[in-house]
Amino acid sequence: MLSLALGAGPRASLRTPAAGLTHVFVRVSAGTYEVGREGHPKNPRRLVTLAAFEIADAETTNAEFARFVAATGYVSDAERRGYGLTFEEGMVDWEWASTPGAFWRHPFGPRSVAAPDHPVTQISEA
Repeated sequence: MLSLALGAGPRASLRTPAAGLTHVFVRVSAGTYEVGREGHPKNPRRLVTLAAFEIADAETTNAEFARFVAATGYVSDAERRGYGLTFEEGMVDWEWASTPGAFWRHPFGPRSVAAPDHPVTQISEA
């Protein structure tokens, strides 16, 4: 989890959205941030230094991503590999299953369907 230290430290600022985009982008200044959780074996609390970047103020929905794919022909990592990384309730923290046929249109495998108004998933492992 990224905790932004707004105030005396780095600040976020808004930029006008580019034509055709439905999101406003928030600029996160370069700086050092605290991430992780104290005592967590795979995600310990630590400081990370990041270059400045922009991030959308809201998730991209499956419907928005479908329009992007139709316009560009983009193929996700999960589609190229033939499987996506999924989780189920009750799985151990940071544990993922490789699920054949899971990608953004079928986020939990071939029998699942992505709801148009839900945030898109399975578009990258990064």
